[in-house]
Amino acid sequence: MILGIGEPELAVADILDAVEVIQWHQHQISVKITRALSGTENEEEIPEVLEECRRDSDGSAKVALLGIDRSITAWETLLNGLGDESGAIKKVIAHLDRIRVIVEECFPQARLFVRPGFDQEI
Repeated sequence: MILGIGEPELAVADILDAVEVIQWHQHQISVKITRALSGTENEEEIPEVLEECRRDSDGSAKVALLGIDRSITAWETLLNGLGDESGAIKKVIAHLDRIRVIVEECFPQARLFVRPGFDQEI
């Protein structure tokens, strides 16, 4: 029995999947948040494109939020599989959760944004 789990092969596969998810999103989250924030910088200066900027900002914020959600789930998988590092993992999860709350406050419509080809059928 590896990791104190009844099905070690499944546990190892879950942990490897979680690590891949974390690695995929670790840089994407900050890039998408930066893009969302930069899209709102000039809203007052260019009112005629305000709606387009909001849509782009909300879309980028939504991708960041989805990445945060998936990362938290992946970190929780690691937390369950690697109890020795639970303190450090809990800190990462708490940090990601704080970021999620801030992004949701800054972009309250982000989760409602419909991404063509992803959130709807083409």
